[in-house]
Amino acid sequence: YAADAYFTTGQSAQALPHYQAVAAAPNNKFTERALTNAAGIAFGQENYTLALDFNQRLVAASESSTGRLQGRVGVMRCWQRLGDLDKLCAAADSLLAEQKVTPDLADEALLNKARSRYTQQRFADADVLYARLLNSSNGEYSGEAAYCRAEILFNKKQLKAAEAAIENIAANPTSAYWLAKAFIL
Repeated sequence: YAADAYFTTGQSAQALPHYQAVAAAPNNKFTERALTNAAGIAFGQENYTLALDFNQRLVAASESSTGRLQGRVGVMRCWQRLGDLDKLCAAADSLLAEQKVTPDLADEALLNKARSRYTQQRFADADVLYARLLNSSNGEYSGEAAYCRAEILFNKKQLKAAEAAIENIAANPTSAYWLAKAFIL
């Protein structure tokens, strides 16, 4: 109760040790909330390793699909911040496998995975993932996907295809930022 009292009054730093104590106890009716809130506090404090631990435990201990989904999102976002691209991709796959994943979260998982594969210079894998994002309802995601696909073509010296992709971006812009980058490309 002390953790919730601190948390609801905006004193997250004081709430964290209390949530940790509840999370350390055997599973009970407060475990899921303690793990959820502790993960959020640790993430907000940029302690991604601690937040990762809480989120992984939330996935394992959650009795609800909502809690498990929230834990999987947290795991993915922690690996993204920690920079472990292979674990980020595995976490994105786990999130995508959830039955109740929303289209927005699925797009976030696909984008994280596509960026990871691009960074790892696995361009064929990245291209397939970016292709799945072209119709995202998030204009920034679809704009980035279109641009990165054009850039992959350009870097492969497929200049006609890259030019066609850039022209398509110009004809159907979803993001001013990615449109400007496409013109520069």
